[in-house]
Parts: sequence; structure tokens; C-alpha cells
Amino acid sequence: TTWEMARLALPVPTMLPSYNQIGFDSLHYVIGVVEGSDDHGVAWMAGGLLDDAGRVNVDPATKALMPLEWSYRDGLLTLRNEDGLRVEVMNAVIPFRTFRVATALDDTATAVDEASLSGSTTCAKVPFYGPFLQTLGLCNPQTDVLSVVGAAKLRPFGEGAVRAPGPIGTVTVAREGDAVVARVSGSTLLDGAHAVALLLVDAETGRPVTRDYGLDTTRGVEAGKITSVKLPLAGKPLPKTTRVHLLVDTYPAATFTLSE
Repeated sequence: TTWEMARLALPVPTMLPSYNQIGFDSLHYVIGVVEGSDDHGVAWMAGGLLDDAGRVNVDPATKALMPLEWSYRDGLLTLRNEDGLRVEVMNAVIPFRTFRVATALDDTATAVDEASLSGSTTCAKVPFYGPFLQTLGLCNPQTDVLSVVGAAKLRPFGEGAVRAPGPIGTVTVAREGDAVVARVSGSTLLDGAHAVALLLVDAETGRPVTRDYGLDTTRGVEAGKITSVKLPLAGKPLPKTTRVHLLVDTYPAATFTLSE
């Protein structure tokens, strides 16, 4: 299942709409289920881009890439990340402490009403804008936390599900020094056509491993085709057993298991 999230409105704190409502309203994201059971799993959220016909596609150059845990019960869907992550939003890197989307779904997986959004950040950790947020009084004076509440439209992306991109070549995944690297031989993935990335999942807990995917992922290109995808670990340990998904936009085109 895959959704498009658009028409973001963030009325809390009260200064936020006048500060940048037009910017928020122009944002589009694609959220796709990557793995899971009937009621819990892992999803992937990627920045979107409107084409000339007004349709949303995943932006191949997006740096807004984040893993989300999803839970679903009695028609209620929650997507969240509470492990802390950094994401680029409108050319600014925002270090989220928490991020959450919640909504009720109908039988077509469309939100019955607007989806509720909430998130938080520590102002002192926000590059450049942090001191301004503190001066404007938007940050809690004791905890320095800025909490944001709003809503967005959540609707099926295209037909409501994405399919495999077709043969992509032969893929291998391995730990190489302080990074996880996927190498593709016989690649058919054109550079600039898709947002290709790696997603790490703790195989024992089924929870995503939070890293700065959008900011740190690099891709090797030969003859206009993607031949490698590298995710630096920045000294952070991997789980004992890690599932590694090679994602083409939001679709898990290949999956491997690494053991420490």
C-alpha cells in the first residue's frame, strides 16, 4: 500500500502559518509500506515532486527520506518515528525528535478525514534557525523543545500500490568498513529516474533502524546508470541481525540479511 501526503497545514505554534504556510502547502510526500504483518511493520517516506500533468512522483533528488513504523488496527493507522532523525525540508535540515501521522482509513485505504500530524525538535539543534526560534518564544523555556501540530491530506498514491520497477540487475549487499553498500551489476536503474536508497531494519524487533538516510546516502553511477548505493553508519552499531532493503522510490526491489 502506498499513499500520497499533501496539503500540509501546521497551525500550532500559532506563528507558524504566517511564517511559512505557503511553503508547507507546496510539499508532497509518498509513503509506502515496505514490510510487516497484518497490524505492524515498516514504511518509507520520500519527498515528492509534481510533474507537468500535476501528478506526484517521488523526487529522484530528494533528501527527505525517512523510515516510519506503522501500526493498523480497527481501521486506525499510525505512522511514527520516535528515535530522532534529520530530514531536509525546504533546504533546511530539521532534526526531528519525534514525527507522527495518524488517521482513520476507509475500505480504499483513503483517510476518512484529514490525517493528524505532530512532531517535535530541540531548538538548539536546529541549524541556523534555532536561535531565531528561541528568540521568537516558540521553544519551551525549560526543555527547549518546539512541538508542532497540524494536518494533511492522505490519499492513495496512483492506484494505491506500487509495483516492482522491473529487472534491476544483480544486487549484492555487504558491510564495507563503516558503511553498508549495495552493488548492482548489469544495472538498469537510470541515474535521476528514481530515488534509490538503502533501508535498515532490526530483524529481531521488526523496527526500522533510524539513520540520516536522505542526507548521508551516496550513489555510484557509471554510463548514466546506478551501480552502487552507500549508507555510512557514522560509527553507530548495527543490530545483531539486520534486514537491508534496496528501495527504488518506496518499493523494496531487493532484500538481504546481514549478521554481525
